Formats: sequence, structure tokens, C-alpha cells
Amino acid sequence: MSNVNTSAVIVLNETGQALLLRRGKTAPWEPGKWSLPGGVIDPGETPEQAAIRETYEEVGIRINQIKKLKVIDSGEGWAVAFFVCKDWSGTPELKETHGVLENDQMAWADKNELKRYRFVPTVSEALTIYFEGTKMKLNENYIKKVIKEEIKIVLESYEQDFLDSSDPRNYHSDAKTLGVMARPRLSEEELFVLFGNQLIEMYDEEATAEEGVPIHHLKYDLGREGIHNMMELIKNFDINPHKEQAIFDVRRNDKGEYILVANNRFERVGLFEKKKKACKPAKGKRFAKRVNGKCRSFGQAGQAKGGGDRIRPGTKKGDAYCARSAKIKKCKNPPCANDLSRKKWKCRGSKSMK
Repeated sequence: MSNVNTSAVIVLNETGQALLLRRGKTAPWEPGKWSLPGGVIDPGETPEQAAIRETYEEVGIRINQIKKLKVIDSGEGWAVAFFVCKDWSGTPELKETHGVLENDQMAWADKNELKRYRFVPTVSEALTIYFEGTKMKLNENYIKKVIKEEIKIVLESYEQDFLDSSDPRNYHSDAKTLGVMARPRLSEEELFVLFGNQLIEMYDEEATAEEGVPIHHLKYDLGREGIHNMMELIKNFDINPHKEQAIFDVRRNDKGEYILVANNRFERVGLFEKKKKACKPAKGKRFAKRVNGKCRSFGQAGQAKGGGDRIRPGTKKGDAYCARSAKIKKCKNPPCANDLSRKKWKCRGSKSMK
């Protein structure tokens, strides 16, 4: 093993995307290729200290907690100590180091997007080790993070029955309650339909247009914690035993990418929703939308000086908002205000898209 003289950090956002940096055209080493925050270990520094320092110097964020991943030998007489960081603070932005802007572009990417990038030596191997070595363990994450939320969604449909029963406090004698409590753990096929239905409600404009809802939203917005064989479920949607409960169909767009498109069942739900009173924003909020039969308020009240929205997609303010909101923990019963606001400002990770 060569001497470890360099440290690098896989910085992850809330959606599990890694922060990538493109080395500028004038960079002294591997210009134009993509890398990670990091650099040479100074005399007297540990690899961990160097990783923390270099990350702050290059992108301006402070690492709160860091975990060692692996040391990788370049085969050229030097080795890199790779770390992983999920707990950090600040807003990433490119910084000059020693008066030189070594990197000229920044991007967030998940494991499926990494093949688009040309990396400096050892970085591609480190990213592969991290993403392939941390596949979701269904039994652990399904129970801990997903099942509670999904059972709550199922129970909501019976909530009024509980309140209207002759003895709501004595719920153990209620046959319907017992039926719900005895319900077996939700299958991935059923979760897929539940998640897809929520996406259609959230992205109703896209869902009813030709563009549809990109399938990656199933991972980023709803299903990343509990569904580990997403592509298999997408391809086998026609034989999904819960397909009749779905308000969407799975199709391919002109690029061959999978999308969700609202079907006739969604249209019937939409007609029913129109009969209800229009939602009014709560105090301090600017927008309101009916989702799953309930009014959800979102967006801070007020307008820009010249009128219109203070935040617009694809602008610096939009990017700043998306970066802040990406760090907010997901609510227990999505979609909540943060989900709807991120859709409004077209957030993709920490970026606001035009």
C-alpha cells in the first residue's frame, strides 16, 4: 500500500446524492474531470482533519460528523483516504483555495447518474464502494422508517368510523379496528401503488400532461426508504395485484424513460375534488392545495416588490431555497408543506430547475 497523502469526502444530501466537483481547465492535475471535496494532507494533520479542512476550503460547508469509508491505492505511488459525511451545515458553493478557483462546477448525483461523469483516479471506485455497499436492507428500513407512515395512511381511511362507533374508546371490541390491526405488513407491490398515488396528487399538472411524472420522484420524494427493487416493480406493474387501486399508469416517454401518467381513476377523483370548496391558505402562507382530500398550505405569505413570487425556479433565490429545504426532515405523513413548496420551486436536490 502506498503512503496515504490525500483525503476526500463523499458529502451526501438528504436525498442520498453525492456532491461532485469538476476540476477547472487551469487545474494543475486532471483538468475537466470530476472529483470530490478533498486534497493533500498537510504535515501534522490526520487524514480526517485534512478531509474536514479541505471540504470547508473548497465548498464552504462545515462537517459535523464524518465516517471513514476506505483507503484506495492509486497504483501510482499514492493513496487516498475516503470518508463519508451526511451531517454537515452551510450552503455548498465553490471557493478559491490559495487564491485559485481549482473547481469550476458543482453537481449533486445519485448512483444511477454517476456514469455520466469522467472522474479522476480512485474517485469512481470509492463512489461504487459506497453506493453498492449500502443497498437498503429491506427488513431493517422497512420496519423502522416506512411501515409506521404507511399504516398511518391506511388507518386514516377508517378514522371517521372509529369516531362514529358506539364505543370509540373501547376499540378492541370494534371489528373494523381489529381487522386493521391484524392487517399483514404491506407488500412492496402495495407500497409502490400508495407511493405512486401520492406522487400523482402532488404533481397533478405534470401527471395529466404528456410529460408525466419522472419515475425518479418515486425514489427521491417518497419511496427511497422502503422499496429496494423499484425497477422490478415498474417493469412488472401490469401484474401488480394492487394495480386496480392505482390512479396512474406506467409508461415510457420519447427518451425511453419511465414516467407515471394519471389514468381515468384519477380524473374521477379530480371531478369529486372540484365539488368541494376551494382551499384557502392558512395564516402566514401564500398557497393552498387539496391533497388526499385535505387542504395543505405552503409557501411564505407575501410577494416581491414588483409583484409575483419572491422565489422563482431556476434563480439564485430558488437555489438557496432548495438547498435549505433539502435539509428539512421528511414529515410523517407526506406530502407536507415542504414537499409542495419544493415542487412549486422545481427543486431537484439542492438546485432549482428552470
